[in-house]
Amino acid sequence: MDRKLTAILYADVVGYSRLTGADEKGTFESLKVRLGALTEAIEGHGGRVVNTAGDAVLAEFASVVTALECAVAAQRDLAERDRDVPEIRKLQFRIGVNLGDVIVDGDEIYGNGVNVAARLETLADAGGICISGRVLEQVEDKLDVGFAYLGPQSVKNIKKPVNVYKLLLDPKDAGKVISLEKMAFALPDKPSIAVLPFDNLSESPGQDFLADGLTENIIATLARVPDLFVIARASSMTYKGRPVRVQQVAEELGVRYVLEGSVQRAGKRVRVTAQLIDALTGHHLWAERYDREIEDIFALQDELVLKIAVALQINLTEGEQARARYGTTNNIHAWEKVVTALPIYYELTKASIRRARALLEEALELDPQYAMASAYLAWCHLVDYRFGFTEDAQASLKQARDLANKTLRLGSDLPEALTVFGMLNIVDGKFEDAVVAARKAADLAPGHAAILAQVGMILTYAGDWKEALDLFERAARLNRFYPSWYAFFLCRLSAKAGDLERAVQYGRDGILRAGEEAKGVKGFIHGSLAWAYATAGRMEEARKEMAEGLRVFPQLSVAAYRRASYYRDPVQFEEYLEVLRAAGLPEKPPSTQSDRP
Repeated sequence: MDRKLTAILYADVVGYSRLTGADEKGTFESLKVRLGALTEAIEGHGGRVVNTAGDAVLAEFASVVTALECAVAAQRDLAERDRDVPEIRKLQFRIGVNLGDVIVDGDEIYGNGVNVAARLETLADAGGICISGRVLEQVEDKLDVGFAYLGPQSVKNIKKPVNVYKLLLDPKDAGKVISLEKMAFALPDKPSIAVLPFDNLSESPGQDFLADGLTENIIATLARVPDLFVIARASSMTYKGRPVRVQQVAEELGVRYVLEGSVQRAGKRVRVTAQLIDALTGHHLWAERYDREIEDIFALQDELVLKIAVALQINLTEGEQARARYGTTNNIHAWEKVVTALPIYYELTKASIRRARALLEEALELDPQYAMASAYLAWCHLVDYRFGFTEDAQASLKQARDLANKTLRLGSDLPEALTVFGMLNIVDGKFEDAVVAARKAADLAPGHAAILAQVGMILTYAGDWKEALDLFERAARLNRFYPSWYAFFLCRLSAKAGDLERAVQYGRDGILRAGEEAKGVKGFIHGSLAWAYATAGRMEEARKEMAEGLRVFPQLSVAAYRRASYYRDPVQFEEYLEVLRAAGLPEKPPSTQSDRP
């Protein structure tokens, strides 16, 4: 077979199936015109069209500079043609350009050079271009464009990741080379976004719930879109009330796009502004202002989510659009109660659960059909039962079951309903049913940190250790400021996977994250560290951790573990407890102490 080094251009239409479904004849005619324009550009720059497959084009050039000049000219020409076309109807190409070795078979070319170009195309924006690092080396000072480094990206059947750059086509960016070296995390291989807390511009600080609630709902809804990577609410809310540059947010959270906005209420009217920014370049992808009746706030949330999806070129299915309401209510006062309750609930102390429970009960009085309120109230009662926050454990368990069943009737595709139902099945020893419910929840909300962590907890008890660890790590990546209880599982699961160093890192981090009131969480994390050290044969360090755990939380005991844990394999659980006993865990707490956290 013959081989050669060549410059490869691969182009594909964005959302062709969606556009065809909306207007088959018009889309086909538009595609013919644009494919003709692209072919003309390729041939005009001395390139050769190797083949066209439906809405995709593969071409080669003798010069990589000429290949990129062609790509830039083609995208600018197509953008000009679509200047007056509505955003949702634009027929745009993504283009990838690579310099690589190919196999020649007659008029066709194959091999890794082509594979990389095709992968680069999928990473480009609609109307944009992505190139490999090898291309940048040849063209950096030869075109009136800029470059933004997207980091190393994996390519199927190629061992080493490929360094990828996005072209900045705005003439004012010419000569720029933007690096992501300051990023705390590598960019994901799909569009990534952080939703900053919306500013409350109302005269009353009491309207904060509107801004916070809108932020929460947008994040939760976007987190249900499989093709998006969405930073969790807890991480986003750390920027509330702080003047911050979008580039700083991108660096600290490892995302490319940032949504920011404001809410201003005046009587029964509300004004919402929002803008979506590419943090790599600082460019605004879109900005909108909405003036609506306060009762329309939920419909407005749905509209914002769809605008974001269109701007990021994500095609939401009908089912995803139908679920955009994400368990909301038409009663704004009930919504206010839930928005206020959620961050309190996640503190997971006896006092915080009591406060959250009261707010959720008020929400259900205002709207008995509010599925989200019902789901989190079920979680409150389940936490009361598991951690002994109640004098009547069986009554709390029954209330949790009744509420979980009610929530499933109200919203069977609500992830929170499925996870609390799954955890109740764990408590009842119905592990198969628990796993089915949990995995469905993860499928419905693949980017929701709290849901992934709840599913990880269920799978841990069900014995699916590796999948549970993966879910907890994904949740921790989505939520840089994840709650300390994640660390209890991350520490133990990492140790079980044989990674003591990572286990210790998670354990230490979790202890630092736990608040002063969370003595029980701290104690159990020290227990996880003790187990991690003991399984690595480092008993002296294991005993020190257990002693510290007992000092922080004297109720730590075998009895406390049995109360809060429900493992599918009782033999493995007993082996786990035996290791903790060897590290110094007592059977029962001191006689003056309850075994309740």
